[in-house]
Amino acid sequence: MNNVEQERAHLTKLAAAEPHKRFRRLYRLLCQRSWLEMALDAIRTNKGFDTPGVDGVKGADLTQEQLDRLAEKLRAGTYQPMPVRRVFIPKRNGKRRPLGLPSAEDKVVQSAIKLILEPLYEPLFRACSHGFRPRRSCHTALQTILLRGTPTWTIEGDLERYFDTIDHGILLTLLRKRIGHLEWYPAGVSHFPRVSKCGPPRTGPVHGGRTGRKPTQRNRLRTP
Repeated sequence: MNNVEQERAHLTKLAAAEPHKRFRRLYRLLCQRSWLEMALDAIRTNKGFDTPGVDGVKGADLTQEQLDRLAEKLRAGTYQPMPVRRVFIPKRNGKRRPLGLPSAEDKVVQSAIKLILEPLYEPLFRACSHGFRPRRSCHTALQTILLRGTPTWTIEGDLERYFDTIDHGILLTLLRKRIGHLEWYPAGVSHFPRVSKCGPPRTGPVHGGRTGRKPTQRNRLRTP
């Protein structure tokens, strides 16, 4: 685990020193057992860690042998995410919010990707940015406002159906500016007993991943 933290610290240092640097050979990190182990540990306390996906496997059910097989599939290029399990939860306005529940293995891969991407982008954010960042939250944003001691407006907003309308082409273009090699794994959505070809997942370590292509298709995006 120390090697993972050292590598993340090294990536952070490089990213801070060169804001326009394009990183390569990142995929090798995703295939390493140590990164998958740390990714698993990072999500153990998540609320949905033991919520099973379409395969019925809980996070706590993952064994060291399964992590070894997952690492081998990633190295061999045979890894393919499972369709996310679609469930609906009630909202205050009477409507229902769709959630996509990834399989346990897919949660680990998503968490590992997050571990790799965070050091590359964290140094680029401004100090005033508090949303969805390590050790930052709405509470740290409010504390910053209170410490300033000056009158200010606080506006709360929410983008309606954000994950349904997000432009994945723009997201991938932005990622390519920072990452020299992208592995993109589309997945389907399981509306039991059928599997659809579209609908973005809304849960898991990485939200909003594209699921708009055939569940059996694996796309490898390479940039020069």
